[in-house]
Amino acid sequence: MGDPNQFDQVMRSSLAKLGRRGLSRHQLFTKLEHDGFDAEVCRRVLDRLGELGLIDDEALGQFLITQICRRQPAGLQLIESKLLQHGIDPQVVARLVEANFQPGDELEQASELVSRQWPAMAKMDGAKRIAKLWALLARRGYDEDTIEAAMSQWVPET
Repeated sequence: MGDPNQFDQVMRSSLAKLGRRGLSRHQLFTKLEHDGFDAEVCRRVLDRLGELGLIDDEALGQFLITQICRRQPAGLQLIESKLLQHGIDPQVVARLVEANFQPGDELEQASELVSRQWPAMAKMDGAKRIAKLWALLARRGYDEDTIEAAMSQWVPET
């Protein structure tokens, strides 16, 4: 069954790490392994923490989505990328995206972002304004088709 002292050490270390910030199961496992703990003991501790509800990748992912979208809308590419960077399983990411976003939401949010930013850029010439808005939307994780559709009502056809 392994050394019970190491299980306790890994548990204490895990709780300390989780007390500082939310971590996904993968992130915590990586940190524990980096600290030199046995991988099998780490898995057992992580299983126990999951049973206790102290590691919950779905809850962490939901929290991250809220944080990412708090100030400005965000495209699905950005959201998926951020969740994956936190070590959240791709299947969990897909479930969270499906649960939080409906078809058309992305275009609506991108259009709203353009409508908020367009007047603030009124003194810029047309090409510079379009480039800045395009870059903003791309940084916020919107794909090319969504960006073009969101900007179509503001940018005259050429």
